[in-house]
Amino acid sequence: MMVATMMERPRRQQRQPVHLQDCEVNLDDEVDDNGDLVHLVFLAESEPVRLANAIEHPKWQKTMNEELMAIEKNNIMTQIGKVVPNQN
Repeated sequence: MMVATMMERPRRQQRQPVHLQDCEVNLDDEVDDNGDLVHLVFLAESEPVRLANAIEHPKWQKTMNEELMAIEKNNIMTQIGKVVPNQN
């Protein structure tokens, strides 16, 4: 007795887009040699949201000082006096 085999649809050859040719691309269902799913995490440096966080880092201190110096050099804003916090 002959066993029927399922016919598969022909598959076209997949090529990586030109803009991704210098990147490492992994499928989301990739399995490593141990049989575990491969989960990749891409970390990107982000800007601090709060001033208190930015002040802690020398890189951001330098960036803020450069920005203030550029504002003063280009006369972008005028100092109007000291701001007094509300005591309520």
